[in-house]
Amino acid sequence: MELTHRKAFYMEGFSKVYTQTFGTADCLEEGLANAPALTETWNKMKNSKVDHALASYVAEYPPGYEQGNKFR
Repeated sequence: MELTHRKAFYMEGFSKVYTQTFGTADCLEEGLANAPALTETWNKMKNSKVDHALASYVAEYPPGYEQGNKFR
């Protein structure tokens, strides 16, 4: 789309959204990026103790990244 419209849509969104929320709990992109890996791990382990330990570990991630727990 950027090529056909000759406008940098991605950079505009990046500067308006991502850079303003990076490093905060509002940075959904990082949490959403972590969620599939966390879900895959939890699905393979199927152990409540491991699940709890992993959730506790993820809760200590930097702001934004820790949101992966909410999206799994």
